[in-house]
Amino acid sequence: MLSVNGLTKMYQQHQAVRNVSFDLEYQQCVALLGPNGAGKTTTLQMLSGLLAPTSGGIRFLGRESINRLEIGYLPQHPAFFSWMTAL
Repeated sequence: MLSVNGLTKMYQQHQAVRNVSFDLEYQQCVALLGPNGAGKTTTLQMLSGLLAPTSGGIRFLGRESINRLEIGYLPQHPAFFSWMTAL
């Protein structure tokens, strides 16, 4: 259902996420655990299509491109990007 392979995110010289890989099957539950700054939020933003990875691949339902309408992401403290609009 969801396959992540070598997911990496760089901000100039800072590596926020390094080579994350995992597979999730239908009805499987997972938690991302780690200290502040470990890359949990950045990883979730890439999985939801809100942030582009520097390298690596994400496959959802067998497709490379992620349709943001098929994945929901609700952070504890929502922040909105400037390109987002409301209907």
